[in-house]
Amino acid sequence: MNVIEKLITQHRLSKTEYIELLNKWQEPEAQEKLTKEAATLRQKYYSNKVFVRGLIEFTNHCKNDCYYCGI
Repeated sequence: MNVIEKLITQHRLSKTEYIELLNKWQEPEAQEKLTKEAATLRQKYYSNKVFVRGLIEFTNHCKNDCYYCGI
């Protein structure tokens, strides 16, 4: 079983397998398999719905101290 098939069937890879996957993703057949699987999972969990998220800030102080946020 190759690394892409293992990811699709078992949903888990080792660190070395993830590295192998990153090295293979530019191959057209790998892209096709991964794209098809991504579309299948998106349809399964989200259907054709669109979800919008937003953040409304009331102050410039935040207790969470997230790394991605500028507050």
